[in-house]
Formats: sequence, structure tokens, C-alpha cells
Amino acid sequence: MRPVIAPSVVLWLSMAACTPAAAQTIAAHRADGAVIVEAVQELEATPELAWAVLTDYEGLVRFIPDMTESRVIMRNGNQVVVEQKGAASLFLLRRSIEVRLEIVESPYEWVTSRAVAGSFKEMEGRYELKTEGGTLRFTYTGRIVPGFWLPDLIETAAVRRAIGRQFTAMVKEIQRRAALARP
Repeated sequence: MRPVIAPSVVLWLSMAACTPAAAQTIAAHRADGAVIVEAVQELEATPELAWAVLTDYEGLVRFIPDMTESRVIMRNGNQVVVEQKGAASLFLLRRSIEVRLEIVESPYEWVTSRAVAGSFKEMEGRYELKTEGGTLRFTYTGRIVPGFWLPDLIETAAVRRAIGRQFTAMVKEIQRRAALARP
């Protein structure tokens, strides 16, 4: 199975006000005409809490800037279809982004998504949640081919930056909610 992209559109994000528990790793490279991204973060949070953030599809607009809409249009068991709209920018370039995602959920373990319509030729991602020694390992892998042309070097940097911002925003929201849940 190929890696897949996050349930939230990867090109929209910012950071909330929390400090990561451990060093974050984000890497991107090109392969077969796509940008492949991998991100990892260890967190002091439960899989259930992280799951609540990952699957808060309609609430993503609260903590992901530039996302103007995120709505569930269909749910059938562990399968969800979500439509998202917003914008992405790199330097002086700004693009409107729309995407329809088919999402499959495996509660407290992983969420995969695949773009089936919108601004991407291809977009697949996967978030994984694994507890290791009392710490939550939060991992993202994705494969992206934008629907608009950019030179390879710029495209790779832009996707890495966008995924990094998205991943960091998800981490920050998980940490924010974990802090609120502590006695």
C-alpha cells in the first residue's frame, strides 16, 4: 500500500501556542513525478486524544489558517468523504485550493485519505498513532502531485513546507487539548 495524505488539505496550516515534546522530523523528496513527505513527532498524549484531533474534520478550520471550509459530506462506518476549501501560498504566489477526500479510519491507529476531486492530480496520505514506552509516536506519510505546475525544486520545497506546517499545527492542537485534559 502506498503512503497516503492527511485528512486535512496539506497546504493550509499554522501553528498553535505549544512547544513540541520532542524533536520533530520532516523530510521530502521526489519519486516517480510526485513529492513524498514523511513527518514524525513523539507526544505526551493518548491515542484517543490525537484521534479526536485527526478526525475533527469540520473543526479543522478553527486551528488551520487559510482553510475556509471543511465539511463531511458522507459517512458510512469507517469511510468518510470530506470537502475542503482554502488557499495556499508560497512567496508571492497564492492559489485557491479545493479537494474532496475519501478517508478510511481505523480508530486510534491510523487515518488514510485520497483526493478524488479538486486541485491535485494525486494526493494520498496516512497518519499513524503508535504508543511506544508511554509516548505517542505520531507519524505522517504522503504522496502529492499538485494540479498546477511548479519547477521540481520549488514544488518539493513548497510541499515540504506545507506538510510541515500542517503536521506542526496538528501536533500543536493535540498538545493544546492534552494540556486542557490534565488535572
